[in-house]
Amino acid sequence: MPQHYLRLAATIALAAALFATACGGDNPASPSPTVSAAPSPTPTPTPTPAPSPPPAPVAASLSGTVATSAGAPLAGATVAILDGSNGGRSTTTSSTGAYRFDGLQSSNGNVSAKAAGYQESIRGLYIDGNASLNFTLAAVPATPTFTGTWRGRATSTSCKDDGAAAGVCRVIPGVSDNLVMTLTQNGNAVSGNVDFGGYPLRATGTAQGDRLQINGTGAVNGIDYEYRNWNTTMTGSTMTGSFTFLLYQKDGGSVQYVLQLVNVTRTSTTASR
Repeated sequence: MPQHYLRLAATIALAAALFATACGGDNPASPSPTVSAAPSPTPTPTPTPAPSPPPAPVAASLSGTVATSAGAPLAGATVAILDGSNGGRSTTTSSTGAYRFDGLQSSNGNVSAKAAGYQESIRGLYIDGNASLNFTLAAVPATPTFTGTWRGRATSTSCKDDGAAAGVCRVIPGVSDNLVMTLTQNGNAVSGNVDFGGYPLRATGTAQGDRLQINGTGAVNGIDYEYRNWNTTMTGSTMTGSFTFLLYQKDGGSVQYVLQLVNVTRTSTTASR
């Protein structure tokens, strides 16, 4: 057989064998490739919203007047905000007694008004918008002073005697006579002359507010005497109360009168007789 036929037959046989293998034959099927799932996309984070800025504070004002108890305007009075968001702010009143604060923050606060010779007033309020606050200041009470000349009468309300003077209260049960005092007060210290019915002496003592306490001893015509136990009160230009007048005998006896002031008034504001 020619050689080219032999090569053709071999080629056909080889092709047939390959076809049989591809169609199943005894070899197991090749495994199918595993398909991997596509990865999930990473979520995009939601941005946190920026906080809203706080509202701008609302500017407030405060105004009013400062006047005396009689209604007269007080010029030059000091008005001050004592505490709260506006603490430390102060101003003075005009010639008409008016004052004003601008650019304040809304808040609670205590406000003070004071002036020389007047008692301070403190009031509280909520300052919001256009607030108004008026003050009325009372005058500082004048410090009581007993300085001056006092004149009136004194009448005994009781009598006590002892020793060699025993029996005097039966003979002279009571006394009543003129009383003249010229006093000078320096702080709480009081001094001056006291003369009851011609028995003068230099007295010293103290004053506590409107109350007077003085004492002193003297002698006249051989008789020693003493003023003490003052319990008197001043009201305006009038003095009320009582004191003790003692007369001492040379031989050891004494007579003691308790005297009540009657219509004792200040006739002069200077210590002159």
